Amino acid sequence: MSRTILATLTTTTTLLLTLTALNLRDLIIRTTAPEGAFDAATAPPPPDYADPTSWSALPERNDAGDATAIGLSRPNQETAPVDVFYVHPTSYLGSGWNGPTTDAKLNDDTDFLSTNIQATAFNGCCAVYAPRYRQASGQSFYAPSADGDQAINLAYDDVRRAFAEFNQRRGPGRPFVLAGHSQGAMLAERLLDRGDQRRAVGRTARRGGLARRPDDRRRPRGVRARHPRVSDPHTDPLRRRLERPGPQVCGE
Repeated sequence: MSRTILATLTTTTTLLLTLTALNLRDLIIRTTAPEGAFDAATAPPPPDYADPTSWSALPERNDAGDATAIGLSRPNQETAPVDVFYVHPTSYLGSGWNGPTTDAKLNDDTDFLSTNIQATAFNGCCAVYAPRYRQASGQSFYAPSADGDQAINLAYDDVRRAFAEFNQRRGPGRPFVLAGHSQGAMLAERLLDRGDQRRAVGRTARRGGLARRPDDRRRPRGVRARHPRVSDPHTDPLRRRLERPGPQVCGE
């Protein structure tokens, strides 16, 4: 009898997991669906990157970018020979097309789940800069639309401005790493495919790229790759580069 009950429970659990997996795309879309159409006028206010609170991590302060493994001493990022510009993945699950950078709970989640885990991989060699940005809703990627494209472009505009502040803060002549994951990887890579950014950073990005893992390109079954449809001549090179595996490093 007990074996029959156990077998029934196992079969039921397997069936539920299978159904969940098969409907994962629909579940994601429903749980991350923004309310209404994208409207730039009602988007969260843009962050001011001259304000330290607009950053998840900065090298001159103790923050989420300073975590180390047990037994290791905290590195002094202010003496690091290299800088890293890290763009975090999606952590926003709200009802808007873009997440605010002033939401304390969202910022705590981003710091703990992203900066604290991923950006800290670089703090033994680099000064860590990790901006907050008005990240696009997951709906923008799982259910492509014109509204989603506008949300992604808004997020990119923040990253672009943060990158300009990053270069101003660190000064010329220092090598840097451009790092990101998921949404952050896509936005960071777009920096190197926009002509205005190449000019803004001079020649430092002449052979630049993105520090990322090849398996970052994996996605749930049934969900197709998402690259925004934007009116930009560099979109096609961006798509080609996103399909190229392997880590790359920026520097002079």
